[in-house]
Amino acid sequence: MILKKIPVQLEVILSEMTDYFIEENFAIDDVCDGEDVFEIFMQYMRRYMYLPAGDIDYQKTYFAVRWTQWLSYRLADIQTAYAALRAEFDPTADYNMNEKEIKLKNDGDKTTTVKNKYDYETTEGATAGSPPTNANYTTTFDSTADRLESKRIETGSTTTHVTASNEELNKKTTTEQHQTTTMTDGDTTYSADYIHSLEKKKSGNIHRSPAELIKETIDLYRDSLLQQYVEDFLHTYTFYVGELGGECL
Repeated sequence: MILKKIPVQLEVILSEMTDYFIEENFAIDDVCDGEDVFEIFMQYMRRYMYLPAGDIDYQKTYFAVRWTQWLSYRLADIQTAYAALRAEFDPTADYNMNEKEIKLKNDGDKTTTVKNKYDYETTEGATAGSPPTNANYTTTFDSTADRLESKRIETGSTTTHVTASNEELNKKTTTEQHQTTTMTDGDTTYSADYIHSLEKKKSGNIHRSPAELIKETIDLYRDSLLQQYVEDFLHTYTFYVGELGGECL
């Protein structure tokens, strides 16, 4: 069954809407309440919309359903645009850079084996008060009595260096252990022997002067973003016929 539709001026149905009806049907999540949208509707109450012929309550509901259908595929766009519009920024800067660098290093346990010569020294020689003495004696063919032939008294000392040949005794092993550290950055936790974190932030203006950037910011906020979106809905589903509007009824 095809419903018969007739042009109805928005003023007719808008004037019949209660505060509860407005809030329940026209609010935009995370953007504004229904009253804000309704105030923009009222600016266009002279426009017309094709609505099913019938009582006023049915026509109000039909209008609200149209709004809900339109909002279902534009809601994400509106919310994203509003979030961007409300974001904090420096109006005098045309670039804003934020860099973050995190370096992780894991060495693990380090074991080192060094061969140390196991050695010792011995010293032989004179001591104070009793230096070693070497004497040689001889006999002759006509006498068997010992006669001193030569004599040497040593006053120095001799040092002997001995090195062990056992390889196991020559080995020395040491182990260097690392204590793992952690760092949390936002929702991410890093673990490593060493963690190096570097964050750089830069902002300023390169291509345009601060005055030009400020003027662009003023122009950006001059017009209502909500008004533009609501007008998009009204221009899609309603029309204006000027002074001849009375003939459509």
